[in-house]
Amino acid sequence: MLIKLRLHIKSQDASSAVPGKQANAHLCTPTSTYRISQIQTSNSVHVTHPSTTRDDVSHFPVEGITAIATCTATLCLDKVPDGAKPSLKQMLRLYDGSYRQLESFSKRSKADIFADLHFSNTQLEAAWTSLVAFEELGVCARPTAVFAMQVWKIILAAATLESIDLTSDFLVEDLWTSTEESEFSRPLFDALIRRLAVGPVDAHASLSRAEVLTWVGITYMENLIANYGEDKIEVTNLVTSWKTLLPEKWRDDVDLDFLKEYTTQPSKTTVALKQNTNVEVGTGADGEKKVTGGARKWHEKFKKARK
Repeated sequence: MLIKLRLHIKSQDASSAVPGKQANAHLCTPTSTYRISQIQTSNSVHVTHPSTTRDDVSHFPVEGITAIATCTATLCLDKVPDGAKPSLKQMLRLYDGSYRQLESFSKRSKADIFADLHFSNTQLEAAWTSLVAFEELGVCARPTAVFAMQVWKIILAAATLESIDLTSDFLVEDLWTSTEESEFSRPLFDALIRRLAVGPVDAHASLSRAEVLTWVGITYMENLIANYGEDKIEVTNLVTSWKTLLPEKWRDDVDLDFLKEYTTQPSKTTVALKQNTNVEVGTGADGEKKVTGGARKWHEKFKKARK
């Protein structure tokens, strides 16, 4: 069976290279990444192929090998551990929902960013989904914890109002229609649904119970740190608020075990994040406090741009 693979050779991004060390080129298959390094050897290396000659005396055929080339250097491929998420995170601007902030971002497409990172497209797509990254009008960004939590609250409230059960299969378009008057774009909406979904998202989507419980819990903690500077949270307060941010059918499933990979317990009654990721204060690009009320709707802001 013939298997065709498209291979890419990518250079390492300068910002992620180790200071003082030469950056390596990387060979990327559709799913994996390998660092290319040159190995010098004092031994002679020959490229050979099977050959048949005739004995000078008996004239019978003799099987052997023939050297057709020599190699003066050897390339070695070392599989690179998947570190696409930290590298991609550095390339994406944090977005707090401010239209002026998005306008200030330099335009750079998702394809351009992927081309500049030395990881396979499969690894980068997984990192892109995990970061709730989105592309809007040629700008790529990821939401702050504060804005991501605002978006989730709107989606949850709209689903409740429209009797859309987020704990089972639902129509994505119906959910978007119930939220499209809100202050976020369709690309960001789709990015969040993909982040929390089980499998691919098309006309229908089904959210993962474990992913929703974990993501909501961690994002809520990051939200508290960004808004109030709380690095330690009372377990009872966390659990109470966490439940209110979930579909009703999943509220009784709240358990700190969903957060154990990302948190520590400084005491029996408190919990804290191991590291504060995606935490940004709720300010615009110029440091001005973000206005949440009385602003024009997202679809109105970009009406001209979408024509």
